[in-house]
Amino acid sequence: MPELPEVESLAAFLRERAVGHAIARIDVLAISALKTYDPPIHALNGLTVTGIARYGKFLDLDVDGIHVVVHFALLGWLKWNDALPKAPMRPGGKNPVAMRVFLDDGSGFDLTEQGTKKGLAVYVVRDPKDVPGIADLGPDPLSPEFTPAALYEITKDRRTQIKGLLRSQKIIAGIGNAYSDEVLHAAKMSPFKIASSLTEDEVTALHSVMVNTLSDAVERARGIAAGSLKAEKKLGLRVHGRAGQKCPVCGDVIREVSFADSALQYCPTCQTGGKPLADRRMSRLLKLADPGQLAEELPDLGPAVELTAVLAAERRIDRRSLVDALDGPLLGAAVDVGAGRVGRDGLERVGGELRTGLLGGGQRPSGRIAGERPGDRSGLRRLGERYGQRSTGARRDRPR
Repeated sequence: MPELPEVESLAAFLRERAVGHAIARIDVLAISALKTYDPPIHALNGLTVTGIARYGKFLDLDVDGIHVVVHFALLGWLKWNDALPKAPMRPGGKNPVAMRVFLDDGSGFDLTEQGTKKGLAVYVVRDPKDVPGIADLGPDPLSPEFTPAALYEITKDRRTQIKGLLRSQKIIAGIGNAYSDEVLHAAKMSPFKIASSLTEDEVTALHSVMVNTLSDAVERARGIAAGSLKAEKKLGLRVHGRAGQKCPVCGDVIREVSFADSALQYCPTCQTGGKPLADRRMSRLLKLADPGQLAEELPDLGPAVELTAVLAAERRIDRRSLVDALDGPLLGAAVDVGAGRVGRDGLERVGGELRTGLLGGGQRPSGRIAGERPGDRSGLRRLGERYGQRSTGARRDRPR
């Protein structure tokens, strides 16, 4: 997800290329991305881009007093083109372009979004504060008003983990999952530390690290073309997205804690006194050595086996230690699936493919549970129930 440094760099990029040019035409290819209808988007045709601003992770184009506000969500981006093709694009299919903006000199940009989960949002409003996300934003960490004293007022009464506080846009605007990891690593602070426990000196040090980390990221991206900003961001990250690699400060292995829809990375030596933090989802699965308990826990775990075992395989966690920790056939099959490049997008197939490992190596993959298909997510739950029943001697009629 583009965070404060990337959106600030996009704003600077557009100030140089778009300000002063009139909008010739806007093609909307993904109507779901357009969140407003008044003013209508065609009202922008012929108006001039007069300014570019940033609000947290929102990008704002001032078009003669009408504002086009963009939130990129997880996989949205802006792609600039000095000479956009004039022919209309065909929407749908695998086309990632959600909106195309033509300027009067033939240049322009695409707003794109990869993946199947869509979150890109475009608002056409008369005032940026009409956008709900902007109206609720906390202070910007690079603004003059964001002082150590202001940060202390934010933290002193909040009994929440500092990682979550830094990510909350209603508390501090612009910091997401990546830069919160980077800030806490540079501050040598555990992501699980409770915000209200910080002393004034600790808050002052955290403020300095936060401002320096974000300012350095903005400076690194200065002058870089929009299409290269994502790569620049990844190169500049020291711990985020680098689980299993060596910490550039101390050489310890960077660890990870997984959540339902995200993960954090940290260095135990630099941040937690050498103690690994509890990964609750992995710990919970490792307790499920009893197949009957596995069947009971599956509905609560959500995508349980595929989250932990397959992602563990993708992240190169030692197979032998995992297999020893859990029921061998179960985790062995899951790791085999992960090693077969099933990947995050193919996790639903795990239920259909695990049966061979669960019920014995001699079983043929074609002998699946009744009604189960390789892409059937519910097959994983039925598989756990079937395996739990076999292990405990319980028996039920197979659903027809």
